[in-house]
Amino acid sequence: MFIKKDIRNLNKQLALIKTTDTNTRLTTETFDKDITELCNSMNAVLDERREAVIEAEKTNAEFKRAVTNISHDLRTPLTSAIGYLQMVRQENDSANLAIIEERLKSLTTLMNSLFEYTKLIEGRVMYNPGKVNLCDILRDTLAQFYGDFTAKGFEVVLDIPDKPVYAVCDKSAVERVVQNLVKNALQHGYKRFELCVDETKIVFSNCVCDIENLDVEKMFERFYTADLSRMSGNTGLGLAIAKELAEVMGWKIKAETRFSETASISIALIFNKKEVHF
Repeated sequence: MFIKKDIRNLNKQLALIKTTDTNTRLTTETFDKDITELCNSMNAVLDERREAVIEAEKTNAEFKRAVTNISHDLRTPLTSAIGYLQMVRQENDSANLAIIEERLKSLTTLMNSLFEYTKLIEGRVMYNPGKVNLCDILRDTLAQFYGDFTAKGFEVVLDIPDKPVYAVCDKSAVERVVQNLVKNALQHGYKRFELCVDETKIVFSNCVCDIENLDVEKMFERFYTADLSRMSGNTGLGLAIAKELAEVMGWKIKAETRFSETASISIALIFNKKEVHF
């Protein structure tokens, strides 16, 4: 009799929880061990369900925010290019064609980043490991961007070993990660850029003017953008892509801020030491 009463009571509580937005937990006044264990198990399921709902709401909000950000970033260069195109048509001014080309290239870069990140999170990127000289990739990448750094007045400091540093990894993935981290320093840094390699990691460091706007804990989250990123015409996907690619290879990325003479941020690309050979 009492057991049936307890079961009916639990059923009523479940019905109420199902139809209302409440964090109420199931309770029972019985001392029956089986009923108590059943109540605890049901509460554990309810807790998991509530956590899943909270996470889903968080993800949905993040997605909506990302769509808004990306829409803004795509609309800006496109609107600008259309405006300049109208000027060219009206004034027959070919000088603005270069500006139009620049805006459309910016739009293409944004679209490519979004497409690349979509492939990563859907698991459609193949990992092809092989023996790769990390130093060659670093030197080649820095050579590509060295002129950009000097044009912006950077002091570039490199600490790359003369002897090869080999790692078992995907060459194209490492190239993309390094490119994204170097571009991040170039876009958001100033004054000084340092790159250092040792037996466990590659560290990218640069001074930051507006370091208060950086949330280091969120830097690698998908679609995270600081205020300074919003001004530079990118989606904030560069570091997220770098993180995803690194993790595919079993590597890690972490960031930290430093305060000495100037504020700076360091991003360490930590590889699998067992797969690295000097």
